[in-house]
Amino acid sequence: ARRQRQMCIRDSCTGNEAVSKAYALGILAGYNSADTTSDVRVGPDNLITREQAATMLARLSEKLGKPMTAADNLPFTDSIADWAYENIAKVYDAGVMAGTSATTFSGSANYTIEQSVVTMVRIAEFVG
Repeated sequence: ARRQRQMCIRDSCTGNEAVSKAYALGILAGYNSADTTSDVRVGPDNLITREQAATMLARLSEKLGKPMTAADNLPFTDSIADWAYENIAKVYDAGVMAGTSATTFSGSANYTIEQSVVTMVRIAEFVG
């Protein structure tokens, strides 16, 4: 049997291959900066926010060879974290993610299963 090489990141050295792959591809960056991958924290069992989802979706699209461009302006009046703003502008402009209302993105709200299904279909259509 072929043995798979496992990349360990701080909280995912227990066989969570999907998390390790997403990290290795640059889709998932972790909660902190670290000198070695074994010191990176990713929280593989944590719920993710809409801001985190937007960031991962924009990175995924780029890795699939279809980089997104950021919208010049967003209609959202609620708070969006600085680190997530550009990626939210990208997924919004691409039509992959929308707001929870016409003027609200709800970036710190949990990304729901329903939202993930819809955005996976939309990103598949976007990358073709």
